[in-house]
Amino acid sequence: MLLTNSIPVAVCFLLSALSYTTVAQAGQNALLTLVYQFAAPKWIENIAVRPNGNILSIASVGTGAVLNQINPRSGQMSEVYDFSSAGNSIQGITSLCPDLFVLNVLNCSLQTLGCTNGSTSTWLVAMGDVQAEDERISPSRPSDDTYVKKLVDWPEAGFLNGIAALNPHIALFADSFLGGIWSLDIRSRKKQLLFTDLSMQPLVAGATGLNGIRVRPRVLYFTNSALATFNSISIDPKTGQKTGNATVITRGLVGPDDFEVNEHTSGGGTAYLANGVANQLLAISLGNGTAELVADVPGPTSVRWAGQEHWRDGKAGRHIYISTVGGLQQYIDGNFTLGGAVYKANIDK
Repeated sequence: MLLTNSIPVAVCFLLSALSYTTVAQAGQNALLTLVYQFAAPKWIENIAVRPNGNILSIASVGTGAVLNQINPRSGQMSEVYDFSSAGNSIQGITSLCPDLFVLNVLNCSLQTLGCTNGSTSTWLVAMGDVQAEDERISPSRPSDDTYVKKLVDWPEAGFLNGIAALNPHIALFADSFLGGIWSLDIRSRKKQLLFTDLSMQPLVAGATGLNGIRVRPRVLYFTNSALATFNSISIDPKTGQKTGNATVITRGLVGPDDFEVNEHTSGGGTAYLANGVANQLLAISLGNGTAELVADVPGPTSVRWAGQEHWRDGKAGRHIYISTVGGLQQYIDGNFTLGGAVYKANIDK
């Protein structure tokens, strides 16, 4: 998410605009299709995909605290749960295991594009047939019921942004203001600041540094929106603690946000990344950091594998979903003409 704390968004990306990464042009837009279009203003911050193929969408910057579900086959949307009693925005969502999700609810402002420090709470959402081994996580219930439970408040954290699963009971949280990684054990509700790192810091206090995160075996991939970088760092697979120094994979991006990673493509792997301010979906080589334009997208925020095609067993699918805000400039101008949306892209890597 590309937010600031009382600092204009344009300032946060001023240095990024001075040096763009070279992006190869390669058949953009040809494989992009619209799944669902929201009315303006609607900042679709992130998405998650259920085992049945349905898409969970969340909105931020004060444009709604409702968890919605989109059926990509019918194009119909339905409400899953309204979190408005806990905040006006939902920021970050991830799946711990099929149909078991954690998300953050907080208060943000559409006028300032900033969020209130200390307002974040983390919630558990269990859907479908998921039955966690620990009844404290998800008690037995009818499979068509949705179970929602508040886990913790975060008065001590800065701005919690991206979320990733370390394992089925521990989630990692990106703190954009602090420039570090928190963990939460959903069984014990124990919170811990695992580490901070210079590669995750913002340029100035209150800007969005560390943003999107994804976990792969012994590696945490992450973006830093303020530094305009896509990076990796080695982590302990059991605790999430860092075990090495961060490596910059790509520099000179323009508002990099969330992404997905396939480590098994040629050239060392590929990340499909939302280059938000530049309105681009990029394919970035994990081997040499080169970036290729996959599609022009109005304000992309997140990327997820589609349906059951998510990364598993050393393979990834050929389809991804992309969430958007409809273009960042309209939020700066206050003239809303296009709402956020969810798109689908066919990929050949």
